[in-house]
Amino acid sequence: MESEDDEAYSQLVTKANKKRKKSGGFQAMGLDHQIFKGIMTKGYRIPTPIQRKAIPLILSGKDVVAMSRTGSGKTAAFLIPMFQSLKCRNPAVCIRALIVSPTRELAMQTFKFVKELGKFVGLKAITIVGGDSMEHQFAAIHENPDVLIATPGRLLHVVIEMNLSLKSVAYVVFDEADRLFELGFEEQLREILNRLPGDRQTLLFSATLPRSLVDFAQAGLSEPTLVRLDVDSKLSDKLTLAHIFCRQDQKLAVLLGLLEKCDIIQENTLTLIFCATKHFVEYLYEVLQRLKFKCTYLYSSMDAEARRLNVNKFRRGEAKILVVTDLASRGVDIPFLHTVINYHFPAKPKLFVHRVGRVARAGSTGQAISIISSEEYAYLLDLYLFLGRSLQFSTKATETKSILRFSLHFFVIDNFLNSMKQYGRSKPLCSSESSRRAKSETRLKNLALHPINTFTEVIRSKFYDSASSWHKKKKKAPADSSEVADEYFVPFAPSDLHSEQGYMPFVNLSVDRNSFAATAESAVVDFLDDDAKDIRARDNRMKWDRKRKRYVGSSGEEKTKKIKTESGVWISASYKSDKYKAWRQKLKMGALERSDAVSGGQDKRLKLFRSRKLATAGFLPLSAAVCFAGKGKAKKSSSAGRVRNELKSEQQIFKAHIRKQHQREIERRRAKRSKKPRLSA
Repeated sequence: MESEDDEAYSQLVTKANKKRKKSGGFQAMGLDHQIFKGIMTKGYRIPTPIQRKAIPLILSGKDVVAMSRTGSGKTAAFLIPMFQSLKCRNPAVCIRALIVSPTRELAMQTFKFVKELGKFVGLKAITIVGGDSMEHQFAAIHENPDVLIATPGRLLHVVIEMNLSLKSVAYVVFDEADRLFELGFEEQLREILNRLPGDRQTLLFSATLPRSLVDFAQAGLSEPTLVRLDVDSKLSDKLTLAHIFCRQDQKLAVLLGLLEKCDIIQENTLTLIFCATKHFVEYLYEVLQRLKFKCTYLYSSMDAEARRLNVNKFRRGEAKILVVTDLASRGVDIPFLHTVINYHFPAKPKLFVHRVGRVARAGSTGQAISIISSEEYAYLLDLYLFLGRSLQFSTKATETKSILRFSLHFFVIDNFLNSMKQYGRSKPLCSSESSRRAKSETRLKNLALHPINTFTEVIRSKFYDSASSWHKKKKKAPADSSEVADEYFVPFAPSDLHSEQGYMPFVNLSVDRNSFAATAESAVVDFLDDDAKDIRARDNRMKWDRKRKRYVGSSGEEKTKKIKTESGVWISASYKSDKYKAWRQKLKMGALERSDAVSGGQDKRLKLFRSRKLATAGFLPLSAAVCFAGKGKAKKSSSAGRVRNELKSEQQIFKAHIRKQHQREIERRRAKRSKKPRLSA
């Protein structure tokens, strides 16, 4: 009954905190005073769009999958409801909220944000990340923290070492979930998910939504709600699209001409160039560096610190050009971006929308320029079918500039040529309709002539075209009755069929259109690998098994020893190394006790370690340690889970004083008896 009363009371407080008039700010969300005070102290006044959409859903107790870019305020979007849910510090329960981050840097950044935003709430938060001492992490968990911020690899290692129960966790956040899967943590995430209670609230924040992440969300979340901010329109009305048609070997010259012409790309503006592979990114970076362009680069396998430095260099304007791949650009938010150049045209329409959606934001103008070869023209037709627009051609000749010759190292050129071969084999095919239209396209012949072509080349091409058209038979055109046909014709497919097919690759009639499965399909964007090694590993997943006499799946990884967990999942055997057991024996510690008599099915754990041992070992201060009686055994008390209050009342002090006086009187009488002389017989 107490838990129901507390829940009803918190609902009444939340309702009272809400303003009657909707102000659009944090005041209308019904937050507690301590949380609202921390938000105001941090300097927040108006919630961002992702906060305005996600926070009310999270406060209502729903599982949420939110798509948001880096810098959009997503950290506060899941921390503010967490503070509202946990309310205050509870030293009797261990780990009530779990936040999983892909990298150590992001985990430390989230920890700092928890301390700043929740400074008036009083929750205890710790970090469990790789590179730190595991003994210090064992001691930190023994303090029964409220919030645990961890990377998945070290978290699973600590959980298996300590045999730690996560049944008390009620609030789980997977931050940068697409990055978690990209770094190969899917096995660890599924094992962590199996150890969590079923009545938890799970949140998933991601910049994009790959297919593996949708499957994970459907398996680990309960009726989740998808929060998106880009569903209103595919492309901004203030975005200018331009496509330049050239041969494959002319692309570099076209790009350098674009970067040098100030009337196309404005001065002091930021430009983003998308390439297919990381080797081509390195090659293009070398070219631009030789030609004295201020540029930097990003790709997926880059070190996290180098990635952060390059992004900050581009944001500050020290580099005007950023050369990236699709994988590396996920989650990178550039606020004042003006131009996007597609050096390699994307193979999927949604990938194009994801690229050019970075410009023309918040009412500003922008442009997207694509350099297209004849092999990529069919993908351009696929894009315009998806957008529902008509492709317009220009026949005006433009001026050109001569490009200076320069020399590069041969190994750079060889690397990017080999990677482009792998990319060409692995990229998905265009639709058959667009391929047929690209082959029969005649408007490409009306484009302006290249100024470098000689007079004989132009005349020869015109002669060949006229000779080939002379052999073709003319067919009678049907009578022009389009008005009558349009009036009575009922199409067999809707006008936006290609747009719907671009957003939804397959349609399951048994799935409700309003469900998460249906809405997530429209948001799925699968990125191609940008490294030739990853491309080969993806293509070579089948190998011949001599015992089974057939091809079997192979991940390309070396065989490692594995152990089977309680949930039946096989994980690396290196997670179980008995470090926790050795640490307890060293400090003569008892194990964490579990209490099953906690309301709501949560586990309570007592602080069971010696104050002197931990203080002298340097793990805990003397004030934070809790003494216990016996060697490795906790002192049992009737109120299990309560911490002993060391402050005494007036009655306790008075009784202790009377007891001491009585003891002194007894000792004085004994001393008098011993001093009396004994009579001899």
